[in-house]
Amino acid sequence: NQTEKVSVAFKDFFAETDKLIDFKANPQRMPEKSKVDALAKIRDNKVKQVIPENLFEKYIELEKSARPPHKRKKPKK
Repeated sequence: NQTEKVSVAFKDFFAETDKLIDFKANPQRMPEKSKVDALAKIRDNKVKQVIPENLFEKYIELEKSARPPHKRKKPKK
């Protein structure tokens, strides 16, 4: 089932991402962007194998729109 396989790909991604987060730090330290990007690439490749090729571009658009908004850094004065 496509839905189950995509769901597993996302669950794996979030489980691996959680392993990279330093929960003991205050505030919590997020993992390096390069490591998260590598995990996202693995996840996206798993999804690409499951869904039809013509839907993969739509998946990428939806995945990007589902990301949390970035905090904008205030310019230094």
